[in-house]
Amino acid sequence: MAVQWVGPTQVFATFDLNHAPTGQYDVVARQADGRRAELPDGLVVQESQGADLVYESRVAEHLGLYRFYPYTIEYANLGNQDAMPPLFVITSNGVFMGLDAEYVVNDRPIQVLGASVDGPIDTLRPGEKQDANLAFFTRGAPPSYKESMTLSFDVRQIKAYDATPITASEWTEIERFLRADGVGWIPAKITSIGEVMTAIISDESLEGKMAPGRFPGALTDLEWQTFWDQIRPRIGNTWGQYVRFLNDLSRHLAAVPSPRPMALL
Repeated sequence: MAVQWVGPTQVFATFDLNHAPTGQYDVVARQADGRRAELPDGLVVQESQGADLVYESRVAEHLGLYRFYPYTIEYANLGNQDAMPPLFVITSNGVFMGLDAEYVVNDRPIQVLGASVDGPIDTLRPGEKQDANLAFFTRGAPPSYKESMTLSFDVRQIKAYDATPITASEWTEIERFLRADGVGWIPAKITSIGEVMTAIISDESLEGKMAPGRFPGALTDLEWQTFWDQIRPRIGNTWGQYVRFLNDLSRHLAAVPSPRPMALL
């Protein structure tokens, strides 16, 4: 069992219900001083049907050239069992895309971790629905303004236990995401996201190192390569292992105040 304290009137509790008979149960909360509150029949135990992760993307139907537009991914767990958040990899043509209008790029996919924003960040609860909001800038011009230009967006959902091996070219893309090269958001006191992961690997505290801000200068090529040679073997060899790595990273960053979702990379 795990308990995440939110405030004096709210907590998130995870129970081990393996082998528990199905049916309704009372929920009882007890204070250390003996006070208690009870919710009769507040918990229903059902036969597990597993998690069911679904998603849908939304974008305006009619777009103009050289303008910013929102792009939204809505995702949910429609099953009756907790799920680790999946990773969404979004590729597009004809646009610059990023976390918001201030951070858009044109030469790589965008990765979004479909995390929870109102509970444990690394758990999508049964019935939970969330959304992630990005931005893109339309570019390029058709031969004639009387003609239309087709844009496409491709979304790949990768779950935590995806056993698909990561190819050499995909490792190159992952490395570009994890390196602080000006794409995304990193707390101001951190030299790069590499420093965050180094602290996680060595079980160092991040307290005092984190503050809202934007990207500072990136690591040198030599500094990054030294770090990457250490971190890559710890990620694993499959996409599912990478997703679990990102969820572990999100847990370490969850308590840091941020002007944008920390789950977005």
